[in-house]
Amino acid sequence: MNRNEFISELRKRLRRLPQDEIESAVSYYEEYFNDAGSQNDSQTIAALGSPSAVASKIIGEYVVNDAEKAKPKRNNVLLITILALCASPIALPIVISIIALVFSIIMVFISIGFSGVAVALAGLFAIVIGFWSFSQGIATGLFYLGVGILTFVIGVVITGLSIKLGQVVFRALQKWIGKLLIKRGAK
Repeated sequence: MNRNEFISELRKRLRRLPQDEIESAVSYYEEYFNDAGSQNDSQTIAALGSPSAVASKIIGEYVVNDAEKAKPKRNNVLLITILALCASPIALPIVISIIALVFSIIMVFISIGFSGVAVALAGLFAIVIGFWSFSQGIATGLFYLGVGILTFVIGVVITGLSIKLGQVVFRALQKWIGKLLIKRGAK
């Protein structure tokens, strides 16, 4: 493999990243080759490793940096992370396990969120019953009204917490996958 093949393969492996990230990485490695000199291309390639390992490291760093930002610029970070895992030299069972883990975590938080919405709706129903129960007696109406308000608030809190906790866990998972890619790229 020569310098041009290495750069071409690296560019191909980075195609899912934003164009400015690709150009920055490619220019860095072209400069790296230029500094080493054209007579040292084979030693430089041996020192860098395979283009897929270098690409895996670059994608991992991008994912980690994007996860550390308060609000990611791109909505396709999860897609880039999954594609980076599939493009990197990691065994297929590990990739499938990580994808299953991510899917399971997402489903857990969606389920908790829906449960919170269901509890909040049950609270609203109890509030309606509370107003209707005032015809049976003030104590009964106040009881159902109080239970309904409490249930509604608990449902709203569960929903809000599941959304916030889901965001925190997703960012932590995104950083972990990115660090895994960086680690694999360094080998």
